[in-house]
Amino acid sequence: MLRLDQIMHSRMDIYRDRHRNEGIMSILKSTYTGLLLFLLMALPPSFAAAAQSDRPRLQITEIDTSRFPEISFHLVYLDADNRVILDMSELKLLENGRSVGDFKAEPVDVGTELIVVIDANTSIEQQDEAGGPTRREKVRDSIIRYANLFMNPMQLDSMTMIVPEGDGGRFLDEAGLTFPNEVINAINFYETGDLHEPNLNGLMNMALEQAASTRDEGRFQAILLFSDAGNISERLDFDSLVETARDGQVAIYSGILGSRADADEIEQVTRLTEPTGGAYTHMPNPVRTDELYELLQQRANEARIDYRSSIDSSGVHTLSAEIAGVLAEESFELVVEPPVVRMAVDNSRPIRRVAREPDISFEQMEPTHQPLVAEVAWPDEHPRILDSAILLVNGQEMPVQNTILGDDGLLTFDWDIRFLDEGIYDLQVQVTDELGLQSTSEPLPLAIEVDRIQPSPTTPPPTLPPPEPTSAPSSESRIISFSVIAIGGGALILLLFLVLLVTGIILFRRRRSDGTPEQASPSQPATTAGPMAVQLPPDTQTDPAMTYALPPEFAAVGLIGALLEAIENAPDHPTMIPIGGNNVALGRDAKRVQIAFQDQSVSRLHARILENQGLYRIYDEGSSSGTYVNYKRIGLSPQTLNDKDIIHLGRVQLRFHLASAYRTNQATGSETEIYETPQ
Repeated sequence: MLRLDQIMHSRMDIYRDRHRNEGIMSILKSTYTGLLLFLLMALPPSFAAAAQSDRPRLQITEIDTSRFPEISFHLVYLDADNRVILDMSELKLLENGRSVGDFKAEPVDVGTELIVVIDANTSIEQQDEAGGPTRREKVRDSIIRYANLFMNPMQLDSMTMIVPEGDGGRFLDEAGLTFPNEVINAINFYETGDLHEPNLNGLMNMALEQAASTRDEGRFQAILLFSDAGNISERLDFDSLVETARDGQVAIYSGILGSRADADEIEQVTRLTEPTGGAYTHMPNPVRTDELYELLQQRANEARIDYRSSIDSSGVHTLSAEIAGVLAEESFELVVEPPVVRMAVDNSRPIRRVAREPDISFEQMEPTHQPLVAEVAWPDEHPRILDSAILLVNGQEMPVQNTILGDDGLLTFDWDIRFLDEGIYDLQVQVTDELGLQSTSEPLPLAIEVDRIQPSPTTPPPTLPPPEPTSAPSSESRIISFSVIAIGGGALILLLFLVLLVTGIILFRRRRSDGTPEQASPSQPATTAGPMAVQLPPDTQTDPAMTYALPPEFAAVGLIGALLEAIENAPDHPTMIPIGGNNVALGRDAKRVQIAFQDQSVSRLHARILENQGLYRIYDEGSSSGTYVNYKRIGLSPQTLNDKDIIHLGRVQLRFHLASAYRTNQATGSETEIYETPQ
């Protein structure tokens, strides 16, 4: 039989063993819990983000249509750890559901706009370790590390700090600090003041409003909340904040203050960070936030995508991007309208086609080509490439040459008029842009007149009757004739003189009708022969301007504004050559140019002189011998001409004159007389 003391001793042993086991289990449980918390606290922010999103994400931002049909946008591709992927090799792009085959992708650094919200509640001045820094000092040191180690020194990044004040909040210093020393000075001088539980939801909304006001600056925008995360479920409207952040494409990050981060605190913070693409970290010390800053810095790297759009109508359009099964879609609004075209031609004067010989064909009359100008405008303010430009004459398509659309919106081309007789022709231009949008100008009537040289009249030689046969005179008749001569000798001599005079006049006229050249009268100027000169009837020789087949002036009405003075190797032109239009071609081929030179050093189409509001420019048309202004060769870009500039087309030397300056010199007697186009 056991004794009582033995029983009691045995029970005590059992109790002691049970207590020991319970202690061991408690220790194990505490150790497991502590290890789990330690692992959660030790996890980098990227792992925390990965726990929130188990698959990659794709986001379209910054759609820019200002250079339409060129469209650009930014594409953010994040892996499951919220890290940026810049490899776009598998990207598939769709516009309104249609595949875009040709696009360009390149990485860009857009910078970061970081908006810091400090939840300075009653625990902000608390020390988590005896003798250690307060939570406010940890926040301060973390921000200083960001300014020194992560902010772009070229002001690409910006930071705004929001702290509680009364029932609301205020900016610490000012919003959008871009210099690191500004950030450091602002946070160093921050004092919390009277501590209370601030309106945290109001502070977060203030941060979102700041992000919305600077969204157009193009930086990656993020909010960083420093908070102990205690009872934030009662202080925040999670659904509203997340919806606003996602609409504005603002990522929310968080640094959890305190010696530890409870599971409830992590869960509440995750409700902000996960749906907005952000991350969190527990920061028992300032260094722990470096990994958050590295994520922020990396998110500033995005892929910029450029492509040429095929949208041909106004409205809301959809842009879709897909990489490895991950899809992103955004919509944008665009206004697209057809181009507007009008003829910019002065039709107040006709085109005069002149024949150098009476029986010349229409094909050989001058000019053979007429330069035309049309103005193309874009009502939607989106200039585009023209696929085609067609000249319609009386509704029929006509061949054109050298169609050029300049940066000024002027469309220039040459109209082939070789086979056209005189009459009135309705001109229209029809243009089609790269999107297939078409426009036709209103009809513009333009007259063509034809001048033919009439042949000079000829006088046939007089026909004399054959002499009648006569017999030898008798002696009686000789006596009578002698008597008559003796009586009227003086009258007979006078009659003989008149016969000789008439005969001389007849012979003189016959010489003229046979083509014998006649000496030009000093009072009548000789007409210079050349590709654009014609021999006119005597009644028009008093107007030298009529010797040229000049095109009408375009977009300008009035007198000739400039002239070319022939100096060397231009014998086929008079001294002064008027420039009668705002688009005048120079060269050797009279069928392609308005002013032709026969010298072999001049190319068929050598150069062109353009006029716009009194300013004259010359550019080379790709000639073999080059175009020189003041002895310097010009390229394909236009060269502005000033009065008395020297121009060389091959060996042909010319001097450029502004007509206004020329007339002034004429008035002072320093230049010879100039003629003007008749009105």
